[in-house]
Amino acid sequence: MKKRKIIILMVCILSILIGCITMYYPNSKENSREFSYVRAKEDLKVITKEPHSTLFHQESLKDVRQYLVNELKELNMNPKVFSYKNIKNDKGQAADLNNIYGKIDGKNGSYILLVAHYDSAGSNPQNSGGYSFGASDDGYGVATILETLRSIRNSGKTLENGIKVLITDGEEMHLIGSREEFNNNFSLYKNVSYVINLEARGTSGPAIMFQTNEKNNRVLDLYKKAKYPITTSLITDLYKDSGRSDFLNIKKKGLAGINLTTLDNVEYYHTPEDSYKNISDKSFMHYEEQVLPIVKEFIYSDKYNDSSYFKQGNESIFFTILPNVILDYSVTLGRILGSIVIIAAIGVMLCNKDKLKGTLKSAAKNLIHSIGAAILGLIISFGLATVWRVNFTLNHMGKVPGDDILVIVLPIVLLGFVFKIEMKKKDKLCENFLAGVLIQTILLCISMIYLPGASYLTMIPLMLTFLSLGIIKLTNNEKAKYALLLTTAVMIILYIPLMNIFHMAFSIAALPFIFLFLTIMKSLLFPTINKMIN
Repeated sequence: MKKRKIIILMVCILSILIGCITMYYPNSKENSREFSYVRAKEDLKVITKEPHSTLFHQESLKDVRQYLVNELKELNMNPKVFSYKNIKNDKGQAADLNNIYGKIDGKNGSYILLVAHYDSAGSNPQNSGGYSFGASDDGYGVATILETLRSIRNSGKTLENGIKVLITDGEEMHLIGSREEFNNNFSLYKNVSYVINLEARGTSGPAIMFQTNEKNNRVLDLYKKAKYPITTSLITDLYKDSGRSDFLNIKKKGLAGINLTTLDNVEYYHTPEDSYKNISDKSFMHYEEQVLPIVKEFIYSDKYNDSSYFKQGNESIFFTILPNVILDYSVTLGRILGSIVIIAAIGVMLCNKDKLKGTLKSAAKNLIHSIGAAILGLIISFGLATVWRVNFTLNHMGKVPGDDILVIVLPIVLLGFVFKIEMKKKDKLCENFLAGVLIQTILLCISMIYLPGASYLTMIPLMLTFLSLGIIKLTNNEKAKYALLLTTAVMIILYIPLMNIFHMAFSIAALPFIFLFLTIMKSLLFPTINKMIN
């Protein structure tokens, strides 16, 4: 028994470590043969010299625009400024807009489009102490585009396919710059095959691919060329119709591509702290390390000569499972496998119909635990915000002292408390295990219908569980129970990156989501461990 517990503990610890390193991205050398990071930081320093919002800072915005136009001229991009006068957003605010466009032609008529916005934020519900300098949002994006273009120019190679650049104005005024551009000038973008939109919600953390189009398996194949790509179809499904970046207008026009953002230090978002002094070298480099390999693959390969290439294909379910490793499969295959898993779950339930009452009772308790845990997380995060006088919103909350520690310690305490209680339940092991299977199966059914990008979180653990049960049944060997370690390990590896992403995006306000993830996970995880131990 003691040996078994040690093995299970070691597997859990190893799985936690693997889950944590999934979002690993390295510190790169400051000057590589690919690009000059020193030069990119000089661009960023100029761009972030002063706040430059469309609504309040037209003079400084003009200076940034002139700098960008001059740089694009040096890069032989033949830049043009497209102006739109007295344009109103949905709040009735009006401003003159000036988008910057440029291109380099390739041998063929297919293009990759790099998009970022050069205006900084003009307001923030959390902040009344000044305006953002736009260092991350969207200085990271603009500077990454410039340095990517320099790298391509310096290579001296002939381009198979071309590059287009769109640096928009008025993004912070509800995307009116890209809206006007595509409504009035879309003929320039009809031959665009692939779009990379560069955004930022926080000043640090990895650059995560959080949005793409629906028919995305070919889009994803090109994204895999990036160095240390980080993504999950759960996030892209949640952000599918988000209107918080220019990518919304890109999707509306039927263009295929990806949207990248940083999330950490979200408390600096749209505040004066989004400044040059608070940039993250590591995060900034991660943008460049992802964008440049994608661009190079596109412009030097005749594979992408057809401008409709990326509009073909299937919708995918995908997630980063290890550094530099993305697993993906089609939604159709996911539905087939999910249906098989659901049928298997029904079969398991029918084989244990004499335990149905106890199973339903245990499942109901798990549901109550999940709701209670989410409410507890909400109370704790709201309480901490109140104590430290931080404005509390679920989608935009600043950090409180000890945030990064609390978001680790509190879930561990909750999980330890629940684990201690669960491990005492030795009289109803089968019912608790079946309840976990039932809960995961119900969640699988719901996700397959409403959020297919999240279905892997339940389908894969259930599939491994049934595979393990088959091995146990066929071998009739006590040691065969160790096969259930697959379920334990994979659940931990799949859930930890998600909890990390939610923490970066929402700071301590992520506690309700993290607690909910933990209780969903423990519904199958703890009975599985209990079954192995007892």
